[in-house]
Amino acid sequence: MANAVHPATPYYCITQARCRLCQFLPEDGEPIVVDIGDDGISCEISFYWRTTFYDDELDIKLHMCLADECGSRPKATLWPRKLPTELWAMVAGLLLRDCATFTAQEQVDGCNSDNAADITLDLNQPVYATYVRIDGRAYIKALGHEARNETKTEISIRLSTPIIQDGNANKNIFVAEDYLGICRIFFVSPKYVEQWCRAPPRVPGAWWKHLP
Repeated sequence: MANAVHPATPYYCITQARCRLCQFLPEDGEPIVVDIGDDGISCEISFYWRTTFYDDELDIKLHMCLADECGSRPKATLWPRKLPTELWAMVAGLLLRDCATFTAQEQVDGCNSDNAADITLDLNQPVYATYVRIDGRAYIKALGHEARNETKTEISIRLSTPIIQDGNANKNIFVAEDYLGICRIFFVSPKYVEQWCRAPPRVPGAWWKHLP
């Protein structure tokens, strides 16, 4: 049996070391025919190891190497059909973004065990944030007045909240978020909002949003 090794040139290597009929090793000078698959069967040729025979009827070359990995034939990495490195880099760049997107989505979906719901918080009471870790960064999963039981994937931390005596006073909330979710949250008293905005905490890779 012969395998094609070059798309532009009809060049085949005889890879089977034994005859498919008698299972004996061919010897130099023995007549053989070569099955090249859909392209047919070669004419009768004399076998000589490591030589190349040209079949003018089928317009093919037969290399009698009897090896799957032939050192004399062109390596696959050197074939003309190989794409340029620039195209491989472009394809790899697209696959990398898609892979990162799907991986992040799977991690986020795995953390969304609770149903999303609107809640009302009394800032005169303790407020706890439940954090989960996604791709090495902590994100807020839920807020509440009670701390949740700590698990391998979740931890609850009490947040610092302003003391609000006037029930109608503005309650300023600042959140640091990125493309996956909210990383930090701050409750700021109205009289300290301007001061806080001048020097907000630095959260790499995230941006601050004001929720008045």
